[in-house]
Amino acid sequence: MSEFYRRNLATFILCGLIVFLTVWHTLFIGYTPRSNIQKPIAITEHHEMERAVYIMQSEVEPHASKAGLVEEMELLNEKISLLKKINFDKLGPADYAAHKFGGEVLWVASTVPSDASVGSKIRSMISSFFDNYDRMQCIIKGCEYCYVLHSSSGSIVFKLVTSIYLSAITIEHIPQQVIPFETDVYSAIKEFSIWGMSTSKAKKVYLGTFLFDYANSFLQTMYVKSELETPSFQFIQLDIHSNYGESYTCIYRIRIHGTPAK
Repeated sequence: MSEFYRRNLATFILCGLIVFLTVWHTLFIGYTPRSNIQKPIAITEHHEMERAVYIMQSEVEPHASKAGLVEEMELLNEKISLLKKINFDKLGPADYAAHKFGGEVLWVASTVPSDASVGSKIRSMISSFFDNYDRMQCIIKGCEYCYVLHSSSGSIVFKLVTSIYLSAITIEHIPQQVIPFETDVYSAIKEFSIWGMSTSKAKKVYLGTFLFDYANSFLQTMYVKSELETPSFQFIQLDIHSNYGESYTCIYRIRIHGTPAK
């Protein structure tokens, strides 16, 4: 080996190593499969599709959510209203006819038409005479069953806990949706009048005629138009003029509201 090659051997080895590493990097490390090049493009297109779907949903969902929110609010209001009716004795105005406070139903009588048969009149008289006192009190107690008036009309006389200036009366019947069969006639009170008396034998004072709209709600409060000269009353007579088509009338609960007389 000549003196020239001996002196530059290290340089030749270093140059050869650099060439080898360059070729190896180009052939193996720098090579990228075609599938690996397309993959980022596919991912980018997928992200664009997701973004487009998200934009469309963001345009539609607010409207859908608003409609759903309104529907949920209406349903919530219905449930709150139902809860208030179910808990009327706890949340509603004071009931001065309530049996638990000392109120009393003095008597109940069915109205027999003048052209009714003698048998119907006799049955009505017997029914009124033998009417169970405790059953009558269900009208102001809220029993699990109704008090049955054997006619579509009749009268009820209440003795209140104390003398009051009458402001309203609440009628309650069984809800239509819990009746286990379909029917076009109902035993609920329809039209009725209210009279006030200071004593059981005093002259009656007419306080108004009202309509219990059973199709609208099973529990309704009707307000009396008060006048300055209207006296206070401890006895109230309720005259039922009609019901919703049945031959008898079911009375579940009646409440009487007002302000105690001083």
